[in-house]
Amino acid sequence: MDKLKNALKKLKIQASVAAVALIIIGLMFIIFRDTSLNVICYVAGALIMVWGVLCLLTFFITGFVRGNAGDLALGLTLVLVALILFIKPWVITGIITVLFGIALIVDGAVKLQQFVAMNRAKIKSRWAVLAFAVILLVLGILIVFDPFGSSIMIFAGIALIFAGVLDLCALGLVKNLKDNAERNVIDLDDDDIKPEGTDEGE
Repeated sequence: MDKLKNALKKLKIQASVAAVALIIIGLMFIIFRDTSLNVICYVAGALIMVWGVLCLLTFFITGFVRGNAGDLALGLTLVLVALILFIKPWVITGIITVLFGIALIVDGAVKLQQFVAMNRAKIKSRWAVLAFAVILLVLGILIVFDPFGSSIMIFAGIALIFAGVLDLCALGLVKNLKDNAERNVIDLDDDDIKPEGTDEGE
């Protein structure tokens, strides 16, 4: 049970950082759409670096245990991307909206996996997670294929802000998953308890 609580706590922290980062980057896309994209790259690099360092700290603090390899891989990847944004921002500026579109597609795919897990547990809020997943996938695909022309920066910014808000809303649904898991554990414990003086043969 402690492992479940720690995993959910870790998920909430990382998801919160990612959601806030998406909102800030989205605002940057809208506010600085007519200026140099280098500014956006530097701010995005700083936010991604914080996210990556957080993932690495989570991995090292929780120990080298099975199931934490994803934190290490994600953390190293994010730190590498952040360094590229700092050192060679011009490499990214031409495809920055595409990269964030892909990020939204990945986010949507992750939420589809969460929906599958919640559907197995028959959690009511699973349909909200499915809706979030579909919205993120559609927004990501639209950004990648860019049917908006010169307005892509504004649309991408709005999409990123919306995605960040959806991620924050999804965090509230994690509590349902936690409560359901705790309830299942309690039910199992109750089944194992036998009244005093009762023999196995009765």
